[in-house]
Amino acid sequence: MQYDLLITEGAERDLEEIYGYIAEFDSLSNADYVLDQLMD
Repeated sequence: MQYDLLITEGAERDLEEIYGYIAEFDSLSNADYVLDQLMD
């Protein structure tokens, strides 16, 4: 089931920080994967 989702500016910043953390301390490919899964 799909839902429409509105991401606030604060939530978008949080996602960017999470992405950056994963990219820095794990790998860029894993950061891409996590973001893709959250956005699906």
